[in-house]
Amino acid sequence: MSLDIVASCATDWSMWDGTEAVTYYARRGGSIGSSAAYVESETIDLAKRRAPGWREKSASDATYQAAMLNWFIPAAKLADMMSGSSGSTATGETLEKPRPGDYIVDSDGLTWTVQTADNIVLKSIWKFQTLNLSIVYDLRDTISIERSAITYDSTGGIIRTWPPTGGSTPYDTISARVQLMTQDEVEQRSLRGRQSHYLVIVDQELTLTSEDRIKWVSGSTTNYLEIVDYHNAKRIDELPMVTALLQP
Repeated sequence: MSLDIVASCATDWSMWDGTEAVTYYARRGGSIGSSAAYVESETIDLAKRRAPGWREKSASDATYQAAMLNWFIPAAKLADMMSGSSGSTATGETLEKPRPGDYIVDSDGLTWTVQTADNIVLKSIWKFQTLNLSIVYDLRDTISIERSAITYDSTGGIIRTWPPTGGSTPYDTISARVQLMTQDEVEQRSLRGRQSHYLVIVDQELTLTSEDRIKWVSGSTTNYLEIVDYHNAKRIDELPMVTALLQP
């Protein structure tokens, strides 16, 4: 292959139309959602999106397919970031190449998590297959995570104080989907009522403690859910999920 052809392939992206500016974030250690986990590149002024072809799509329903995109970014636009001349990690490590778990924020502010990263066209273009998990899980609810303050009475009994009187709100108004799973008839203090089990899907990784609860406003009703368990904390193809109880 002649040098002229190689040069033409490497600069072909300069002729692209329908491009947009994006920001690329590289995940290198730490937890998703923490500033220590990412190094931010300079805004990339030239990227192109394309829906993946049918053969590239995983078996799924239409919602999942609608949330998948291929992104194409010239390798030259990522060169500074990957050589360490733009940005820095908390540990000072060198970023050698993009990898699954990185993410792209588009011109509309939507986040696309990288599932695969391939260096194509004589290594002049990076092709990223990405997934917008918020679209997949249809996050239309808003929740807050409240954390109680602990004090003790004169007999050593625990007193929990919740916001706004006391305590704190480590996560305020985050996007979520609160989905009812099952309901049981239970008896507490000689009174019968319905205990509801929920699956709460959130749009970011959380750090939860035994002193936390979920505040969920549904219409005109404010509900407080007891946290039971936390799943999928470090998955790149699924969002974190919390199992929770609403007591009668």
